[in-house]
Amino acid sequence: MKHILVAGLTMIAMGSASAQAYVGGSLGMAKVNLDCAGTLSCDTTDTSWKLYAGYKLDDTWAVEGGYIDFGRAKYSYDFDGDTINGKLSATGFTVAVAAHGQFTPAVSGVARFGLAMLKAKISESLGSASVSESESNTRAYLGLGLGYAVTPNLTATVDADFSTAKLGGESGSVRAIGLGLAYKF
Repeated sequence: MKHILVAGLTMIAMGSASAQAYVGGSLGMAKVNLDCAGTLSCDTTDTSWKLYAGYKLDDTWAVEGGYIDFGRAKYSYDFDGDTINGKLSATGFTVAVAAHGQFTPAVSGVARFGLAMLKAKISESLGSASVSESESNTRAYLGLGLGYAVTPNLTATVDADFSTAKLGGESGSVRAIGLGLAYKF
């Protein structure tokens, strides 16, 4: 995994010196797939965010690297009359091939296919006592986006990102939908 991260950072560094490099970010809503059966309370939505950088190889194809936070699901359940509060989160790095398309002079689209090196973490607490467990896995990653060119270099975006997180032999989908900006150099 360290080799993938080094390769991604090298790609970003090389891309930033080129006229074909771009950076972006978004902020939005996340959904963590969590089974809420038997809980006292359960909220599977949260705020998500991502940052990414890419390098266009031609008018269509690019390579990208980034970091994404799929947010946290929060829940509570009863354990022998006491309430246990918990959180489940998924964050990590992405490496993807991106296919860009221009629909009109101002409207564009992108589809990202790659890998997400996600860390899933669960934390539970009862009073002042708490326990946590985490697990990192590399999973498939898909991203879709629409953009509107505000200026020749600045684009307003709507992005959707999808992957799965795995922890303790269980896996569940994580999704993020956000509004953002992308800047090409």
